[in-house]
Amino acid sequence: MKTQMIPDHLRKALLSDYVSRPNKIWIAISWQHFRDFYLEWKWAGDPWRSRLLFQFSLNGPWVEAKSYEEDRAILLKSGKEK
Repeated sequence: MKTQMIPDHLRKALLSDYVSRPNKIWIAISWQHFRDFYLEWKWAGDPWRSRLLFQFSLNGPWVEAKSYEEDRAILLKSGKEK
């Protein structure tokens, strides 16, 4: 059973808006498989159209991650149009 807690700096990387959704999924799957971290993830709604939710402990809350596509790319696009 995976019991090791994810360090804060790695948790911040998953929750930040500087990492894209595909990269977050890849990171979460690799940490689940190759490390002894407890980490679960799921979609908040429709796959690829909603935010990712992460759980960092067995009975812990689901935490909503920011998304590069929804939080950063929109700002870049609106700045380009001006």
